[in-house]
Amino acid sequence: MNDSSRPEKENLFFILALTSAVVVGLFLRIYLLKDQVFADDEWHGLYYVIGKSPFWLLTHFSIPGATCIPLNLYTWLLGATIGWSEIGLRLPLLVCGMFCVLVCPLLAREIIGTRRSAWLALLLAVSPLLIFYSRICRPYSAVVLFAFTAILFAARWARFGGWRAGSLYIIAAILAVYFHLFAIVTALAPALAAIVYHLITRILGKQKKATVKPPLSHWIIAAVIIVAASALLLSAPMLQSVRSTFFTIALKGTFSIQSLPRIAMLLAGTWQPVLVALFWAAFIIGAIEQCWRNAGQPLPVARPGVTALAPGFRAKRHRPRAI
Repeated sequence: MNDSSRPEKENLFFILALTSAVVVGLFLRIYLLKDQVFADDEWHGLYYVIGKSPFWLLTHFSIPGATCIPLNLYTWLLGATIGWSEIGLRLPLLVCGMFCVLVCPLLAREIIGTRRSAWLALLLAVSPLLIFYSRICRPYSAVVLFAFTAILFAARWARFGGWRAGSLYIIAAILAVYFHLFAIVTALAPALAAIVYHLITRILGKQKKATVKPPLSHWIIAAVIIVAASALLLSAPMLQSVRSTFFTIALKGTFSIQSLPRIAMLLAGTWQPVLVALFWAAFIIGAIEQCWRNAGQPLPVARPGVTALAPGFRAKRHRPRAI
């Protein structure tokens, strides 16, 4: 295959795969949605906003139940304007679910390559758990979108540097936490991992060989901003919740080893043992392969006559045009 035509064919393949994923994902998320009645936890937010003011909703939430301040405000606004409907209440989560299928593979393409990003788009489109999240009036679809994009922006920041990726990581992480408090674990994970990595390289005396481009101080600043902004947005609701339901409900129960298989099944999106085993086998193999593929991989550097491309692309040599 001619190297000059390879990027164009990869682009065409990626566009076709992403388009197919969006079409399939949209169909699976809207099929019979108008006939799906409100049920179970979807009623929590609806009950919570009745008789409340917008300012009160900004400074309160309920654990469990109405844990998402932005979704509570949207529910109130919808009821105060055009009225509640199943489609209207679920629309923001449906949009977040489709943005996840569309945006996340685009962000991941420069990190994991074209083929892997195409498969990622198709897997996001048909994921049973993500389809379910997109069809209910709960904040989980938005949390998946913002938390996943935060991880991808952090990975791009670590690989390529630059203030834009770092800023977008911070914004996406704060939004993930604002939509659900417990997303703080996912939001801070990239920054904490980078901080630990930098500390280990310093202890081992390999700082010059570090492959995480932003310096340690930048990751610390990012973590501090995420924590400070989240505390500013959620301090008042947390204080109110601690006085009411937090300790009696959110901290109820203890961890047990017996819950791990159920967690594995939940993350796999199925209760079939064979499918769960296949899911986790594929996950582990893919994680090992990706770590091996990127281990010690140098950052792309432009050379004379060559366009620097992200990992997963072949460099295309420029030939001088005849004048």
